Amino acid sequence: MNGKIFGMIMLAVLVAGTALLALRFQPTGLATLPEEGYTVKIGYKPNANYVVLFVALEKGYFEDEGLKVETLKFDSTNTIMDAFAAGHLDATPTGNVVVSYSLENTRPGLFKLFSPDFYTDERHSENLIVRKGSGIRSINNLEGKTIGANKGIFARTMIRKFLEKQGVIDFKIIEIDDSLQLQALETGQIDALVSLEPNPTIAVEKGIAEYLVNGSVYAKTFGFYPSTSCGVISTKFLHEHPAEAKKFLQAMKRSIEFITKNFEESKQILPKYIPIEKNIAEKTTFPEFQYVDSMSKEQKEAIQKTADFLFEEGIIKKKVDTSRLMLDEKDLE
Repeated sequence: MNGKIFGMIMLAVLVAGTALLALRFQPTGLATLPEEGYTVKIGYKPNANYVVLFVALEKGYFEDEGLKVETLKFDSTNTIMDAFAAGHLDATPTGNVVVSYSLENTRPGLFKLFSPDFYTDERHSENLIVRKGSGIRSINNLEGKTIGANKGIFARTMIRKFLEKQGVIDFKIIEIDDSLQLQALETGQIDALVSLEPNPTIAVEKGIAEYLVNGSVYAKTFGFYPSTSCGVISTKFLHEHPAEAKKFLQAMKRSIEFITKNFEESKQILPKYIPIEKNIAEKTTFPEFQYVDSMSKEQKEAIQKTADFLFEEGIIKKKVDTSRLMLDEKDLE
């Protein structure tokens, strides 16, 4: 084989290899990468707690800011934070505080918190329901019963603390995947269920279940309005793409303001983004969201108290000073 023919063969191999590599790493998602500029990658789970993202998309707040975004769907908040920690996401409007604070324990400085949620008796996303016709009429009737819970140590701990506070000491908690919870309740595999919306509303509206507790189980357990999740933004994103980060945060702030003023209208947006019927969306609820620059002293204290509780219960390994995690003006310089 002479040198000219060999060179042509090697050139062909190089071109083919480059093409294959490009195909292998072609991005996927709801938005395509632009020819110019940076596309912000946002993780979410299809439930009502991510309404801040859904409102921003529906109202065109990202477009108003001239910002390109790619929304990436996950099955759980844990996997969202795993992807965030791996550098595959720039932000999420609802980050699990257990995973977030655990990340701060092991990789301090990875993120900033920009929009805590607060569970109140009127605004919350978890409900305690029982199978209709079960005969369970009060919390004391849960003695010796089996209660279903969302997966994760936080949900399990909160249910245990709530029941013990009510004087119930003999019970069993079973973690169940979201998609199987209502079936487990209807078939009698569990006697009661503490689940996140929209599952409780769906169960009640379909005649499967009835509410046992009015208001937030979490708030009743803590004795104050806790913050169990928070909008999370990558410090790498803040530092490497400050213009896009500011635009993203402005869109999130506008969305939170809209939800605060238009709670009922915000619920009507949900069926466009999650698998929920309109009549269910109208009756569901979600926590109160607050942007960091408008939090009260009491809300700041509630965030720290929630973190302290997680440490005291052994859910996170080290204490966390939440004031240092909050986004401030210096992070936007």
